[in-house]
Formats: sequence, structure tokens, C-alpha cells
Amino acid sequence: MSSLDAWLTLTAAPGIGPRTCAHLVERFGSPEGVLAAAPGVLGELGLKPATINALARPDPEWIASVRA
Repeated sequence: MSSLDAWLTLTAAPGIGPRTCAHLVERFGSPEGVLAAAPGVLGELGLKPATINALARPDPEWIASVRA
């Protein structure tokens, strides 16, 4: 996954606004780091299951449509 794809996945996930996005990137070092984080760790940070699932299973069709 490219850096752009990781950013798109992170910012499109339900429940992730600008503050949460900034906090997660600061905590994990990059959007790729956020996406590589264990679901349990993300849950401990307060992310809801729907958000964690969206990060774990990005929609490649949606990403491709945004990039087009």
C-alpha cells in the first residue's frame, strides 16, 4: 500500500476526524504505522470496532476511484 493509500484509508475511516488522525499518526509515526497496529492496541486507544475494521480492511475499489 502506498503512502497516499494509507492516508486515504486513515482519513476515510468512520470515527476518525482531524484530531484523532493527528493523534494516531503521532503515536504510530505514520499512516502506515497506524494501519499496521494491532487491533487490540487501537481499541485500547478508544477506537470503535467499525473504525478498527475499516483500517484493517481498506476498500481497494474506493481507493482506486479516489485516485482516478
